[in-house]
Amino acid sequence: MEAREIRPHVGLYGRANVGKSALLNAMVRQQVSIVSEQAGTTTDPVRKTVEVKGAGPVVFVDTAGFCDLSALAAERRSATIDTMRQVDLALLLFTADAWGAPEEEILALLMEASTPFLLVATKVDQAVMPADLQAKLLRCGAGQPIEVSAVQGLGVDALLTIVGETLQKGTKPMGLLDGLVRAGDAVLLVAPLDGAAPAGRLILPQVQTLRAALDVRAVPLIVRETELSLALSLLQVQPALVVTDSQIFSWVAERIPERVPLTSFSMLLARQKGNFDAYLRGAREIDDLRCGDRVLIVEGCTHQVTCEDIGRVKIPRWMDQRVGCALSYEFVSGLGSLPKDLSRFRLALICGGCMSTPRMVRGRVEELTRQGVPVVNYGMAIAYLQGVYQRAVRALGVEVE
Repeated sequence: MEAREIRPHVGLYGRANVGKSALLNAMVRQQVSIVSEQAGTTTDPVRKTVEVKGAGPVVFVDTAGFCDLSALAAERRSATIDTMRQVDLALLLFTADAWGAPEEEILALLMEASTPFLLVATKVDQAVMPADLQAKLLRCGAGQPIEVSAVQGLGVDALLTIVGETLQKGTKPMGLLDGLVRAGDAVLLVAPLDGAAPAGRLILPQVQTLRAALDVRAVPLIVRETELSLALSLLQVQPALVVTDSQIFSWVAERIPERVPLTSFSMLLARQKGNFDAYLRGAREIDDLRCGDRVLIVEGCTHQVTCEDIGRVKIPRWMDQRVGCALSYEFVSGLGSLPKDLSRFRLALICGGCMSTPRMVRGRVEELTRQGVPVVNYGMAIAYLQGVYQRAVRALGVEVE
């Protein structure tokens, strides 16, 4: 089953009582958001998946309204702004006869976040959009508003069609193995099954890499590390690429000839979804860490922590060993907001993002780098710590000193 976070996300934004929740209910044909005349009814973002023609399953995010005067308005506003760097498309809602400071502010925030958006004029059964407002919006480059009435269902299907078409036109991320292997190449995947591995299934990065190999018509073979030598002996050709779980990077590197390209699942995700150049710079910051420096670890999913947890146990242990003393760690998981003041962190480590869209991963990387925090992907950091950094990035077509 595809994780909800990997699907395209569309955010609904607008002032309080503009009709965001009513529109979401109309689009999904269910009562998923509470509709009330009282401002501030929607608190935390509400997410609902809708099958949209041409785009497949799409997650719509109903957000708290701007101009909310409740006691928690500041917190709700902050949570709403956070989602703007996560969604792939925004719907800026306004009532057909009103466009003012709240809409101008939302528009500016979306443009600052480089978030594609559509304008949606709501409650057209109650008001007509003035011609001068339409002209103003066209002049400022905001585009032609889509007119809807959630109560009467007017324009809702047309809006969904336009959303699907817009998402289809969006930039498609490169495949995990694009440019690395070709049709007919052998691809060897090394997947340890330790205590942190899920029961009865592979972890998502392994599944995604298997699928990527099939997409380019390569020939994948997946084995546990205990069968690595046997797999190599059975192959009649040299693998075009070996991909391993990051935590056994150095162990696998010792058993794979230097001439064979070797990288990790996490580094493939870094190349596909993150800011690879920023990660390269961040890796070099590891050796400049000093005792007590604060390190932020950003996880893309929420899971039960085990004694073999890669982000909360193993990476901190390896980092402390490299530095020679204890660093100070803070953690963010799932879609939780980054700390507002990031200046106290000397380095941030971010997971591969197998459960996140490229937009979500890049939004977090952009915010970290904007506040001057070096950031590195899990896999790249582990490769650096285990002494296989140069080889691992070389397999992805990058030479580093």
